[in-house]
Amino acid sequence: MFITSFGEQNITYKCCSNFLIHLSYILLIVNNIYYLLSAPPSSSNKVFNHMTLIIDVSKDVSKYT
Repeated sequence: MFITSFGEQNITYKCCSNFLIHLSYILLIVNNIYYLLSAPPSSSNKVFNHMTLIIDVSKDVSKYT
């Protein structure tokens, strides 16, 4: 178990995979914000697909931790 800090939040993780999921999720959010600002309005449905994918992956990994 280890503790990391993001801004004012202190987060405790039971294992490394949870930490990696958290980092991946943050990167996806940042990437999606950039994508929304630079992409045409008709392609905004792709952002939802990425978010659905990361949620599915986090559920799968949490089964084994």
